[in-house]
Amino acid sequence: MSDRVPRLAVTCKAELDGILGRYPDRKSAILPVLHLAQREYGTISDDAMREVAEIVGCRPVDVYDVVTFYTVFHREPPGKYLLEVCRTLSCALLGGRKLTRHLEERLGIECGQTTPDGLFTLREVECIGACSNAPAMLINNRIYEDLTAEKLASLAPVSFHGPRGIYALARAAADGGRRSLIIHLVNTHVASGADRAAAQRSLSVTLRPPALLGPAVARATWHAPGADPLPLEWDETDDGPRILVPRLAEWGIIRVDFAQ
Repeated sequence: MSDRVPRLAVTCKAELDGILGRYPDRKSAILPVLHLAQREYGTISDDAMREVAEIVGCRPVDVYDVVTFYTVFHREPPGKYLLEVCRTLSCALLGGRKLTRHLEERLGIECGQTTPDGLFTLREVECIGACSNAPAMLINNRIYEDLTAEKLASLAPVSFHGPRGIYALARAAADGGRRSLIIHLVNTHVASGADRAAAQRSLSVTLRPPALLGPAVARATWHAPGADPLPLEWDETDDGPRILVPRLAEWGIIRVDFAQ
């Protein structure tokens, strides 16, 4: 072992001491220390593996064996959205490989690659514990079950920005070959008669990740009770298209059409 003080021992001393204190044998702490290193560095580089080896008192090759065995550890930076399709028996028999092929075609990459814009990394992984609801996959460690290629279109997370008490529910739709996202917004403040001023505040909805639905937003419209459809503006952000909603009374619907 070298005399160099590992960086984690300085920057994360309290957390590291807590981890090591749970194990009589420091070598047993290799997994949580690796998770700590990946959180701090983003990836597990050769230097990081040597550092973890110094901390737990083992050989760097022992750390390498662990890192290369578990798909949760990244040797290269993954995309912003990490798509991991289960490839073990239940999922494989019930269509897991079809999901991978569909995503390869949709994203224009092969399994194990990252899209040129750095948004998506596609991988196949071993069992994720969802055999009874196969096929399944993870998106940024969140599990999605009972999947089909058609259901993948509805996996675009919606990030809502506005006052508390307003909720968003999204579903995918298809009309004439064009993919759409239907977002229902409900203002519980108005429904309950409380804090009606919240309805006048500006709202926005960010679509993430857009590439699972379409390459770009073509049109966004606002549909409210007793009113004609209203065109909405949007801007591109690092997280995806952000759609601006000027006003919400009791409830309303945003329809987002994606370019074919």
